[in-house]
Amino acid sequence: MISLKEINGVKFLQSGLLRSKHAFSTRVGGVSELPHTSSLNLAFGRGDADETVLENIRLFSEAVGIDGKSIISVPQIHSAEVKVVSRAEKGYGVYRSSPFSCDGYVTQDKDIALGVKTADCVPILMEARNDEDDVIAVSAIHAGWRGTAARIAGVGVEKLAALGAKPDKMFVAIGPCIHRCCYEVGERPAPTPAPAKGGGRRAGAGERSRRGRGGPAPREAHCHGCHPGGGFFPYPGTFGYGSCSSRLD
Repeated sequence: MISLKEINGVKFLQSGLLRSKHAFSTRVGGVSELPHTSSLNLAFGRGDADETVLENIRLFSEAVGIDGKSIISVPQIHSAEVKVVSRAEKGYGVYRSSPFSCDGYVTQDKDIALGVKTADCVPILMEARNDEDDVIAVSAIHAGWRGTAARIAGVGVEKLAALGAKPDKMFVAIGPCIHRCCYEVGERPAPTPAPAKGGGRRAGAGERSRRGRGGPAPREAHCHGCHPGGGFFPYPGTFGYGSCSSRLD
């Protein structure tokens, strides 16, 4: 269902489930040169100059075939906040400052591209179609353990339903993330995840996100911990880190 593509040296993943133009980025094909951001870092504040990040966004957008100027990708806060957005908000968090922060978007506007940034967290792209099988709305979700515990994927589904989407006409693609094989959390009631190999309780964010939204689990997934050389940005736990990104247009 998920395939790796390369255009002009930029590698990204796409799902066969979605008809909307979309991609899960890898860290391959950009101009970042720092060890922890090389080379396709798409997030500000990771050590790269803003000009470097903007060039990476341009390269990625051109490879995927979307208008980079239409992207919204505001600061993320590990919440269950999902905003309904339109072309009025395009460029927020990328080319102009945003008056709000959130961890997900829903839109019916074809003139805005939705972008969420992830390292170990789960990128979720959703698409709703009508009875004629035309795409009527899309959603992009950043689900960390806090957002997953707060049911952010479910909030995205509810927002799509409020726009007229039917549950049996929603399609979901879950991108690369850390899996339970390589991620441990502390004890309840307030676990603090830590990517370690000790004796803590394991938590698979991708699996929990699938449970949170309901529905079948996809058969394809990419664990950052199992495949540190697989072209993604795992969270190192100490220094700054680069971010992969997921876009839906």
